[in-house]
Amino acid sequence: MPEVEVSRFGGVEGAMRKLKRILDNNLYPRQWRELEFYTKPTEQRKRDADAADKRYRKKQEKEEQYRKMFMLTHKMTLARQHKVNKHSGRRHSDNARSDRPASTGADKA
Repeated sequence: MPEVEVSRFGGVEGAMRKLKRILDNNLYPRQWRELEFYTKPTEQRKRDADAADKRYRKKQEKEEQYRKMFMLTHKMTLARQHKVNKHSGRRHSDNARSDRPASTGADKA
C-alpha cells in the first residue's frame, strides 16, 4: 500500500494531493479491477474505441483552443500594426514624396 508522510511544511492538503497522484499512477489496482470479471472481446473493443474517441475529441478541443488563441493574438497584432501605421504618418509635406529627387538651386536657373 502506498504511503505518504505529512510534513510540517506541506500540510495535509499537499499530502492528499501527493497520495492521489501516486494512486492514479499505480496501475495494479486498475488491472485488478479489470481482471476481476471476464469481459467479452466485443465489450473490450467497444471500451477501447470509446477511449480512442475521447482522446481524439480532447486533442481536437485543444487544437481548437490553440487556433482561437492564435486568431485572437493575430487580430491584436494587426490592430497594433494598423494603429502604428496610422500614427506614423509623415509630418512634413516636402518630404512626402521620397521617390522624387531633391531639387537644388541650380536646377531652377
